[in-house]
Amino acid sequence: MTDARGQEGYSLIELLVAMAIVTVVVMATISAFVAFHKNEQTNRLANESQDQARLTLERLSSQLRNLASPTDNVPASVEKAEPYDLVFLTVDAVKPVGSVNARNIKRVRYCVGPVSGGKAALIRQQQTWQVVNPPPSYATTSCSSSGAGGWEKTQIAANDVTNTASSPAVPIFDYTPGPSPVTSISAIRANLLVDVNPGQSPKAVSLDTGVFLRNQNRQPVASCSTPIYAGTGKQVALNGSGSVDPEGFNLKEYLWYLDGSTTPLSDPKGVVGVWNGTSGTHSFELQVKDQGDLTAKTSCGSVVVP
Repeated sequence: MTDARGQEGYSLIELLVAMAIVTVVVMATISAFVAFHKNEQTNRLANESQDQARLTLERLSSQLRNLASPTDNVPASVEKAEPYDLVFLTVDAVKPVGSVNARNIKRVRYCVGPVSGGKAALIRQQQTWQVVNPPPSYATTSCSSSGAGGWEKTQIAANDVTNTASSPAVPIFDYTPGPSPVTSISAIRANLLVDVNPGQSPKAVSLDTGVFLRNQNRQPVASCSTPIYAGTGKQVALNGSGSVDPEGFNLKEYLWYLDGSTTPLSDPKGVVGVWNGTSGTHSFELQVKDQGDLTAKTSCGSVVVP
């Protein structure tokens, strides 16, 4: 006899249940694969964008370390210092044949383009010349990768920058001790927020670098004292030897001012001297000037002359 159970097979309901289970398993597998692929693509794009930003910061750091001015000791290397716009002079790597630009200086600008989709591009613009003096004409009223305003070379330095789209906005460039005056800037820090999908996970990555401007002439520091010469009557000793130039050069000028006057004393002039004064209470100020014509002024306090 033949086993009747063995000839029955699967019922329609069993077949439908099996198909449903297989469908769920296949859909779950496909969903997992799609999610994995999407995450992999997002991570790849994020890594590429972050690598581009890191290379840009490395290049910016190198250019800032090679700050240059057309004239010795003149602090004219940084020309514009704003939170999202930086213009400076640096040394170019390759000097064209026949160029009379002795130091092979070029002008470089980093600025942030318009925001689109919650992010923007960091634009790098450059201007080179083969004559003695740099061309004065360039514009910073707009920032676009299409190029304009006297900049002969414009390119996107980094994509997916969200500094200007963040709330609150995060400055890209920070200056020490401050952005003004540009001749006093001694260090620059750059911070890029990079996010390929603003508003979604993962969050923006912060990349930053800082550079001490070793080639930037800094403002001198004025310091003075005005003691009375004991036993000499009304003579006051003017001593400005405490004044220093941060770069270690000799200061080229010392001017002394008496009682708030805007006209310096004709005598003495120099780091030290003697003032033959009159009785009463007098105040003194000292102004010093460095080799790049940067000045600093300080009060020496008041002295009572008998």
